[in-house]
Amino acid sequence: MPQDQGEAQAEARVKEIGDENDRREGVPDVYTPVPAATAAEPWTALFARMRRGIAARLLIGVLLFSSAVTLLLTAGQLYLDYRYDVNLIEQRLKEVGAGYPGIIGESLWDLDRTHLQIELEGILKLPDMRAVEVRETGTVDPLVVTVGRRQTGSVLTRELPITHVIDGAPRKIGTLYVEATLTGVYQRLLDKGLIILVSQAAKTFLVSLFIIFIFHRLVTRHLAVVAAFASGYDFHRPSTALRLRRRPPAIADELDQVVTSFNELCASLQTAYGNLQKANAELERDIAIRIKNENALRETEQRYRHLFHNMPVALLEMRGNFDMYDGLRAQGISDSGAYLDQHPELFRRLVDAITIEEVNDRSVELFHARDAKELVGSAARFWSESPGTLRRALESRFRGESRFEEEMRVATLDGHVIDVLCTISRLQPISGNSPTLFGLVDITERVRAREKLQQLEADFAHAARVSMLGELTASIAHEIAQPIGAIATCAEASLRWLNRPEPEVAEVLELTRRALADTQRATAIIARIRAMAVREAPHRTLISLDEVIRESLLFLRYEIQSNDVTVSHTFNPGAPKVLADRTQIQQVIVNLAINAMQAMAHAGTVSRKIALSVAIPEPGMLRCTVEDNGPGIGLENFSGLFDRFFTTKDGGLGLGLSISRSIIEAHGGRISVDNETIHRGARFYFTLPTTNAAE
Repeated sequence: MPQDQGEAQAEARVKEIGDENDRREGVPDVYTPVPAATAAEPWTALFARMRRGIAARLLIGVLLFSSAVTLLLTAGQLYLDYRYDVNLIEQRLKEVGAGYPGIIGESLWDLDRTHLQIELEGILKLPDMRAVEVRETGTVDPLVVTVGRRQTGSVLTRELPITHVIDGAPRKIGTLYVEATLTGVYQRLLDKGLIILVSQAAKTFLVSLFIIFIFHRLVTRHLAVVAAFASGYDFHRPSTALRLRRRPPAIADELDQVVTSFNELCASLQTAYGNLQKANAELERDIAIRIKNENALRETEQRYRHLFHNMPVALLEMRGNFDMYDGLRAQGISDSGAYLDQHPELFRRLVDAITIEEVNDRSVELFHARDAKELVGSAARFWSESPGTLRRALESRFRGESRFEEEMRVATLDGHVIDVLCTISRLQPISGNSPTLFGLVDITERVRAREKLQQLEADFAHAARVSMLGELTASIAHEIAQPIGAIATCAEASLRWLNRPEPEVAEVLELTRRALADTQRATAIIARIRAMAVREAPHRTLISLDEVIRESLLFLRYEIQSNDVTVSHTFNPGAPKVLADRTQIQQVIVNLAINAMQAMAHAGTVSRKIALSVAIPEPGMLRCTVEDNGPGIGLENFSGLFDRFFTTKDGGLGLGLSISRSIIEAHGGRISVDNETIHRGARFYFTLPTTNAAE
């Protein structure tokens, strides 16, 4: 009795769900599904029940798969038949070529048109033959005999030579053209394909319907009962256990396992409901304690927000998604900068994930915003003027540093660009999405003052370069005189070659090329001199120190020769490039080399040597060394050697080494001097950060 009651409830629930679905979808009542299907259930009712279920999709899947398999097999069979028929036609053509040319040759030699007509009609009677033609060759009025009519569709043709033995030797007297059509082959394939497709389609459709019927009887109608029982189950008022209306199988199948698992789930829900009531009582006590703690936390947060919004420094609270850092560390990646270079899309993802959640009043004032809402949101715009700072900040977070500080430039909302001191503070321990405090201090005026100081130093450097050019006047004149003299020599020789009775144009062309090369050489010399003399703002690019040394030695070539100095340059092919102003670094190297030559000349050094080299003293740094075998630096001069207006030369200004130090320090490096050289003289060397360190 309880079993019948549970089944009745399930059937009623199925009917209720079906009525509701029909009303929602506008289906007439005549299609309302009946929950309990019998063996005599009409096919129309069965289709109405399955049309919204998985049975329809199963039917479509079976039909599509069966149709695809049938089409593939039919295509394969038709292709094999096609190849067989074509091979038969080609075989007939071979047989015609093997047997008929000799017979036809006798008739053609005798010009027996009637006999030729009979022989060609015999060939035409072969299957699939459509046209045969004999054409006599080698005569003015050739004999042509044609049987049948040529086609323009798919055909196979053969043109065979006809020979006859004349004076004991075979000679070609005509050609035999044979044409076979493939129309019959295509028609046979079409008929056979239609028969196969129709028969297979009927069989596939009937088998699919039977599969769907069996699937419905064994599975879907029971799934509907399970779904209806599950939708109407109320664990506050538990009903009887779920049972299916069917003859119990000899061995429990998957449906029995589903019913058993569902009944066990219902029992577990009842147990969990009882435990939940007990947990609610304990939760009420915990809530009371939590409310008390939240009130205390709210007071602490209020004090923090009061300090946050009233600080005289612009403060912004940022948050980002850095969970991917844990994955990179798990992969053994320690250099995040190199990894970001190889995967630029990761850098864009990190930037897009950073957002501004809150700002204080000073931030609104600093960025000229109307209110805080204009600054909340994506943080990408805050780094538009200084993307390198953001890159280094992300690398700092990857290293787990709690603090990052750097000067940067930001754009205000009204388009102005200001200089700020950026300070980023992170909570410890740093997690993937922990908040970050972003502080900004306006240092625009301080930066402007520093830029004016740098401009003043650049003016001093320009003055020093101009003074240096004055000292190198003889060297400049000699450098320019050489290509100009070579140009004049080439011009005189060209005139002599042209004034001959028969001008030597080839020699004139060669001399003209030489003159052009010397002109370009003179232009390059003047360009180097102009680069040293022109007054322009420093422009930093990636340069090779070895190339700058080579250019500086070309500039000093005459000075080196006139002072009888042996210069060696140790080239370092593995040295990285540095981000620097080429003219300023060239000025430093030229200044150090001239100082060395003047010191050796003043001391009367006999065998004068200068050695220049580039080395990597430590990762991220590059060192350029200029050493000589002169008298060295006196101990009393070490302390003030790089001070302004300090000089040991008669008539010197004392600005060369001071300006050199300012140039090197402006590039983030250091310049030093000692007497620790194997050449027993002075050794000047300066260091510059490489491109990786400068980024």
